[in-house]
Amino acid sequence: MVSFNIEKIANAIIYFVNNDVESLGKTKLMKLLFYTDKYHLENFGRAVFGDAYYKLPQGPVPTITLNVINSLNESEKDDFSEYGEVFSKYVKTEETEQPHRYKAMKFIPQSEFNEKLFSKSELKVMDDVIAKFKDYTARQISDESHETPEYQEAYDTGIISEESMSGKNKDYVEYWKKEHNAFDSILHEQAV
Repeated sequence: MVSFNIEKIANAIIYFVNNDVESLGKTKLMKLLFYTDKYHLENFGRAVFGDAYYKLPQGPVPTITLNVINSLNESEKDDFSEYGEVFSKYVKTEETEQPHRYKAMKFIPQSEFNEKLFSKSELKVMDDVIAKFKDYTARQISDESHETPEYQEAYDTGIISEESMSGKNKDYVEYWKKEHNAFDSILHEQAV
């Protein structure tokens, strides 16, 4: 089980921007992160970012990341401001007017991509996700995410588990999640 890592997420955004991902706004970013975690779980049995995914109307959403990005807006400051400060060292966000559309978020790197945060398998999966979705619009990738089994099987606004995202590695992911929880319990007992 991977712990949430905002520095890694910010660097993934830098990687997507550096690889010229088209129409990279907030909605498309949420789906790129989802597919990166989904494909890595399917192929390697572990997530990349450690976020919690929920079924929302526009598709699967990594909720901690969404809350961090939303907290960057001064009017939406909340419990995620600490993560927001770290995120802002790597990526700046800007809202831009879109013709015939709503405002869109733009991501502007504030530092170089740190490859050392990622394993070789994680970089390969991000490259695969970019190759598949680079030219998709937010609507196209959102529509495709609605077709995934884990999205369709999740209850309305319910959590999408790592097990459901892992495909053939479901048993492996369940096993390691139980081991991780057992280890945490032992540590907690020793601390008390």
